Amino acid sequence: MASVPHNIFVIINRVLSPNNERLAVEYKGLDKNLTLEPLDEGNDNQLWVIKSPNEPTTIVPLLAGDEQAAQNLQFVLAKKLEKPEEWELAGYNDPPPTESCSFPPDRVWDGGKAVPGAEVTIDTVPMEPRSFTQLWVLKGAILGEA
Repeated sequence: MASVPHNIFVIINRVLSPNNERLAVEYKGLDKNLTLEPLDEGNDNQLWVIKSPNEPTTIVPLLAGDEQAAQNLQFVLAKKLEKPEEWELAGYNDPPPTESCSFPPDRVWDGGKAVPGAEVTIDTVPMEPRSFTQLWVLKGAILGEA
């Protein structure tokens, strides 16, 4: 895969929905929890700017560059923050992987039951081995194409 311009990605959960749909993390607005929704290649709310996936980095909704993914208790939501909230991605390779990446053990994103509308949560004591709902794929997007 060619290099992805501007590091724009769709974040896809490794588990398919009960209806066999790929589920992507979707931005719902300021101070709203991020949810899993069926992958929609025309939905810019599913596009995320991940500036440097190989090191601690911010995760920013493409449509709201002044907001970022942030932890609020056990949920991940979009917030305006004075200083960046950095996340680490384990298992990420450049170019983007065809396999999974995950978050470090103390702040693992979890897709729960992997159904449309499920809120993305934070698991501070993840299962070992990881639950598949705690594994993600970063799919490079080129201006509206997922």
